[in-house]
Amino acid sequence: MKKISEHLYLINNHEYNFFIIVKNGKGMLVEGGTSAGADFFARTWENVADKPDISYIVLLHAHFDHICGTPILKRLFPDAQLIASEAAADIMSQPKIIKKFYATDFEDAELSLRLGEIDRLPTIEPVTTIIPEIKVHDGYILNLEDLEVEFIMAPGHSQCSMAVYLKEDQALLVSDAAGYSSEDSMIPYYFYDFDLYIKSLRRFIEYKPQFLGLAHHNCPQGDTVMPYLEKNIRVAYEMFERISESLRAGKEVEQISEEIFNIYIAQFYEKYPLSLCKELTMPLIKNTRKSESFNEC
Repeated sequence: MKKISEHLYLINNHEYNFFIIVKNGKGMLVEGGTSAGADFFARTWENVADKPDISYIVLLHAHFDHICGTPILKRLFPDAQLIASEAAADIMSQPKIIKKFYATDFEDAELSLRLGEIDRLPTIEPVTTIIPEIKVHDGYILNLEDLEVEFIMAPGHSQCSMAVYLKEDQALLVSDAAGYSSEDSMIPYYFYDFDLYIKSLRRFIEYKPQFLGLAHHNCPQGDTVMPYLEKNIRVAYEMFERISESLRAGKEVEQISEEIFNIYIAQFYEKYPLSLCKELTMPLIKNTRKSESFNEC
């Protein structure tokens, strides 16, 4: 378990980031992960000295790779209360959606095993619904042993995306609400709404965080945080303009999809199911077309 700041710790294996907020022996786990990610976390947790008492598990948005590990985590921390936004709670209450999520979760685990990112398949425990005990709204403050944890609604990546802010540590945990990146590539993640995605990123900048908790890969820290957020906005506009120009030129959606996949997403497909990666282009095209910015031109 790596210490990030006075109250914030990280457990990860590059693909999966789990954050633990700790104060006076009480803890809050942020991120639910995949089944493979949660299995990795559980095995790592066994070797953690001076374990805090995890009282809460925060699910920052309801996508398969951020909630499917919940049953494993709940088994590890049976007394922990689940926290999510109202919008995420609504999504997670729908059995058809959860069933589809677990089908993708299983495919993801098999791929991770083949790539050597995990050394065993997890015992996947599909559930029909995931019901949080605590539903939070924008500006909600939870006191963890007098440590203020603020919840910020940050839609754009998804309808239900939110972030967690620790003022004392100047740490902002945003999951996928600030894009997906590797060492040299970035995917703007406006899978729900382009304008809201940009608005959320600009709001993150206002907090002037010194640590940005992403769900995947390395997390910007110190002087790298602001450039990361600014680059995310810039790349999002570049993608938006590229798709907009193609739509206005009358290109077929399938052609635009292939172009966007090759430019922004193809380099990641080895780490995720190829069918899933190709599906990611469709909401980007849809949300460009419905954007106020597109329709104002």
